[in-house]
Amino acid sequence: MHLIELRSGREGHPTYRAVAQAMYERIAAVHPAIARAMSHVDSSREPRLERILSEIRTHRKRLAAAQG
Repeated sequence: MHLIELRSGREGHPTYRAVAQAMYERIAAVHPAIARAMSHVDSSREPRLERILSEIRTHRKRLAAAQG
């Protein structure tokens, strides 16, 4: 449950998000009560920029550290 809730989040890598969302959908189909207990699953499908912005920040930090 924790893995699905964590990796389905907007900040997650798109590949992890897709896997986590697919896991959630399959669990919900067989065990709806368990799926209802997962209150932090992000099932949104629209593209998100949070991950890209996070990658840009990390890249800038690495550049700044390399420049000294």
